[in-house]
Amino acid sequence: MDTSNQHNPLDKIMLQNIPSAEFGKFLLTLDKDRFETLLVDLSNTLSPETHARPFEIVAQQIATSGNLVIQKVIEEHLNKRTTDQMRFICVAIRASYFRRLRQYQKSRECLKAYTTPDERQAIPVLNHLLAISYLSGNADDAREGLVHSKNVLEHSNMKNNPGALHSAAHLLLILALNDGEAEDKKQSYLNDADVFCEKAIAIEEDRGRYFYTRARIQRAKSDYPQARKYIQHAIEIEDRDAADATLRLTDYMIEESRIESDMLRHQTHEQLSEVQVQHNHMHNELKEIPQQIQMRLDEQAKENEKRMRDAEKLTIGVLGFFAGILSLLQISSQKISQVDSAGDVVAQIGTFALIIGVFIFAGVYLINRGRSSK
Repeated sequence: MDTSNQHNPLDKIMLQNIPSAEFGKFLLTLDKDRFETLLVDLSNTLSPETHARPFEIVAQQIATSGNLVIQKVIEEHLNKRTTDQMRFICVAIRASYFRRLRQYQKSRECLKAYTTPDERQAIPVLNHLLAISYLSGNADDAREGLVHSKNVLEHSNMKNNPGALHSAAHLLLILALNDGEAEDKKQSYLNDADVFCEKAIAIEEDRGRYFYTRARIQRAKSDYPQARKYIQHAIEIEDRDAADATLRLTDYMIEESRIESDMLRHQTHEQLSEVQVQHNHMHNELKEIPQQIQMRLDEQAKENEKRMRDAEKLTIGVLGFFAGILSLLQISSQKISQVDSAGDVVAQIGTFALIIGVFIFAGVYLINRGRSSK
């Protein structure tokens, strides 16, 4: 098993019989002489080449202990000739101290001042510490840090180092949020960051900041339910006894409020979009109503015009019919008055009755035709 990935190195490496769970509290009690003794024990026991992850964790624990004596001792050791192992542990503590105070430039300067490029290449955990000194939030710094981070992950004893994996995820997240690249490039950064962060969490499940970073990744991907789940878990598992716990928890709670705000904004935007779609649909329907009314009016006008023409024809036919009957009656009265015998009268009446029948048939036909045309 790769010992560089042990989460609590002091579970196996006992320093002055102090267990790792109590190590932070123990550091607060140290005076200068006792801390000098601890440094010697560390430099002789904890090799950065073979115990990369424990080396980093112990350096961070010491850096954030809050004991002001420690930083004075570290500074004295860095300013005098000492063994390489002592120098490496001191520079790791000092660089971690500046980084946890978010003084990234000072952290970077410390590493470059007290280690050489060849040493950082040979001891990848030192290069890892340099990579995370570029987590300032600036895209140019993140791009430079990512070069060191990828170099670190190429080493066989660092490819499964959760700290190195998490730093790669964090640097990619900064690039995605600040690089100004096209959307597809941004999504590529976020997807790669998510993969690295997931691997780090699989190795060390109790690091609140890993879940914090993953929550930020999910928020950047607009997956707000997942982002909320991760940030709430980060708040739940964060070590309240750590010296910088208040600072970390403040970051987590700010992120949680941002997630809630973005989620509400997203929901509001979706609702407004739906309302806009409905408004556009109603607007289009209202635009069609006058057209439909005009079409119906035009159809009604055509139908009325046709009915008027048919009525005119019918009226003319009926008038002609009655005019014919009147004429026939007038002629008939004149003919009947001129006949000489009863036989002629009957003949005349029969003829006129036939003609009247024709007129009646024609009138009825005209009336029925007028009705059928309506």
